[in-house]
This record gives sequence, C-alpha cells and structure tokens, in this order.
Amino acid sequence: MKTSLHCRARLLATAALLLCTGAWAADPSLRFDDNFSTPGNWADFSKPQGTLAVSDGLLKVTRGEGKYLVAEQPVSVRPAARWRATVDLNFTDYAADDKKARGGISLSGPLGDGFYVLLDPEGDVAVRYFNGTTWVDKNPLPYTRATAAKLGKNARNTLSIERESGHFRIYVNGVHVGRTRIIDFTPRQVGIVLASATTLTAEFDNLRLDELGIDSRFSRLINNDGTPGANNLLIDNFDRKRGQKETWLVFDDENRKAEVRDGRYFLTSKKENKATWSYSSAAGARSQLDDYTGSYAGYQISAVIASEAGDDESARGIMALGKAAEGDRYPPYVVLQVSGKHFKVVHSDGAGTDHKLVGWTETPSLDPKGPNRLNLTETGDGRLLVFINSDYQMTVPMPQGFRMTEPGVYVAGPQTISVDEFYAREI
Repeated sequence: MKTSLHCRARLLATAALLLCTGAWAADPSLRFDDNFSTPGNWADFSKPQGTLAVSDGLLKVTRGEGKYLVAEQPVSVRPAARWRATVDLNFTDYAADDKKARGGISLSGPLGDGFYVLLDPEGDVAVRYFNGTTWVDKNPLPYTRATAAKLGKNARNTLSIERESGHFRIYVNGVHVGRTRIIDFTPRQVGIVLASATTLTAEFDNLRLDELGIDSRFSRLINNDGTPGANNLLIDNFDRKRGQKETWLVFDDENRKAEVRDGRYFLTSKKENKATWSYSSAAGARSQLDDYTGSYAGYQISAVIASEAGDDESARGIMALGKAAEGDRYPPYVVLQVSGKHFKVVHSDGAGTDHKLVGWTETPSLDPKGPNRLNLTETGDGRLLVFINSDYQMTVPMPQGFRMTEPGVYVAGPQTISVDEFYAREI
C-alpha cells in the first residue's frame, strides 16, 4: 500500500512538473504557474494552526489564531529580471471583528529574506519585509486603501507585486496601490500567506510569477550594464596577444604561483592553511574613485571563479584592495570568499587583523563544484552589496574610511583557481 501511494505521489508530481515545463516552453517569461488543477504538495504545508487542500481547482486554506501561515514553492528568475507575482484571493469566512484577517503573496530569497504582500477584507494593502534576520521595516508600504478592491466575503481580488528599477509596485485588480522604497531582492520561492486572530477560511487561485524584461537597477548592480557616464576600471577576459604587457601579477615561488594561459588567470596557493591574493595594476592606474574634490563614487567587482585543482573546500573569491595608511604593515582589503555552499565577507585592516563583516553563510545560489560568478558592489553611501550567480544575498556596511585602489582575487591553499570575465567598474 505504501509503495502504491509513493508511486501515485511521484506520478502526480511528475505530471505537475510536466505541466509547468510545458507552460515555460510555450512562454519563456512565465517562471511559475499553478492554477491548482492538480493537488501538488500543498497539503504538506498544513500545520496545527491551519490546513491547506486543493479541490475544485482552488487552494482552500483554513486557519485559526497564531502566526502567519505560509506555503511556498521554488521559483527561479533569470539574472537582473524585472518580474511580477500575482494571485487571486477570496476570503470565504472570517469573524467580522477580526482586525488581523489578511492574506496574499509570500516571496522568499536565497537567505530567507522576503516579502508578505497582504490584502485584508476591508480593501487595505500592506507590504512587510524581512531581511533574513529581522523585520527591518514592518511597512515598506504602510496600510493603503486599494480603491479597486472588492470588499467582504466571497469577493475575489487579484493581488500583484511587480519589481521595477529596484522598487516594488503593488496592484489590486490591475489598479496601482503604491510603491515601496528600493529593496534589493531575488525571489527563490513564491507562495501564499494568511493571517488572522480567529478562524478564517480563504481560497487562492492562479498563483504565478512572470518575467517582464530587464530591471535597469539590478542590471547595473551585477555588472550586466555599466552605469552611464561611469568609468570602466578593468574589463579582462584574459585573451592575450603576443607581446602584450601583463597587468596582473605573475609569479612562481615555493608558496604560490600565478599565470595567464588558455584565456584565464590561474592562481595557486601551494601550502596548507596559507592564503594568497593577486591584483591587476591596470584598474588602479585608471581609477578615479578618489578625485581632487574629495567626492567618492561606488564601484563594482565581479568575476567567474572556479576551483581547478587541490582542496576545493578551501576558500576562494574576489577582493578590493585599499591604500595602506602611514604605519600600516599591510594594504587593507575586503574579500568575498566562497567554499562549497557557503560564503563570507572579511575586512583585513592595515595591521593584518581580519574582521568578519559576514560569517560563513549557507546559500542555495552557489554551485559547490562548478564555476560561480561573484559580485561585490559598493554604493556611494557606504553599503556593500553581495551577489552570487546574479542572486542578491545581503547588504553589509563598508569599513569606515576604506577606499578601493585595485581589484583582485583570493585563494586559500592548497588549491588552484581559475579566473575569467573579470570586471571592475565605477557606478
């Protein structure tokens, strides 16, 4: 009996996957689409405070008092995509005096960051944002009346959230409600959310996420497009002509080795628990990040990094070197390191002391075996944005007074890494 049930579940899951795959093949912009014509695995999200079931082509949810009830499914968007998530929502029963009754769309990023886009039966909309650690801003969009909302029980409304140039716009029944501040975010899951102080039942239909083209802000942040008027500090695919002067450090000694060959830059740290780094002088020579007026532009560094030999569990990454101050023993730097499915961001000061800006953090965005595109973007207001394979991860404050002079790469040994498609730009 158990085997039969497992087979049936697998067949249902396969059928649902084929339906989604067919939809994406017909419409590449459609990244997720569920009209609840099949049960899927939604019932698996049922909890003591709420149950989910698919019937009659609807996702029917009943919940009692307690925390938010959330059910999400995996989704993937292309790099720098502008996108829209939509769901149809109908409150079928709730207590008239329940002021906490609300429901809508839930979206989660790679590190558990995410949004709740909420509509209540009285037609008010709000957005809540979680940065992966805390609710940093409970109301990026305060409760706002949706003039096009249908009110009360058994009134079906279409709720949408749309990313545009870093902002998020909210719509009810196709009518614009409001716009959030700029929030950097990459969706990895999409689903539904429901909350109440007493028993509430609701129906959901037509949950989907569509791509709408390219988001201009996101495209600049991950180096897909340069910022108009900004300087390209270094664009290097390591295609060398005979006799071309090499701007990257090249060396070979008992501890480390660096060379350019076969259209890539190879960096080796030969000793156990020893790290080395290298950089290109070309970017520093052209950099205008600090000009005579004292103004400071932001910058981006990105590269495709792969472990080629040795201990692939050792760290590797991209870095920004700074200018050593008087009395410093070493040049300071900021480095984004990756290993397996984890990343961290470290600042090393002029005394050679490391300060963790972000400790080792697991992310689904990393491919532990394949090459990974790493990106660090510092904004002019002193924030450092971390992207991995074009997925936004988090923002951390830059060390006070740090200024990049050269971009570079980092490896811990014993390991050889390859570097390709290295970019450094002002923004």
